[in-house]
Amino acid sequence: VYFEWAISVVRVGGLIAYHNAFWENAQLTDDSSPEARSVIGLSEKVAADTRLISTIYPAGGGTLVAVKASDA
Repeated sequence: VYFEWAISVVRVGGLIAYHNAFWENAQLTDDSSPEARSVIGLSEKVAADTRLISTIYPAGGGTLVAVKASDA
């Protein structure tokens, strides 16, 4: 829900970021917690969205940073 909200309110050239992108080492296993699955799913959603250019800054728990490159 927050991802779609962020996309709708951030202007082109704006940033979307979230911390703890490496939750539980960002590995999806059968034993992954619901929180880890949610974080991994959000990272995959951001990476697949053609409106965004994204990367993960690997300090601490990892911070995913995405620039909104277009509205389409």
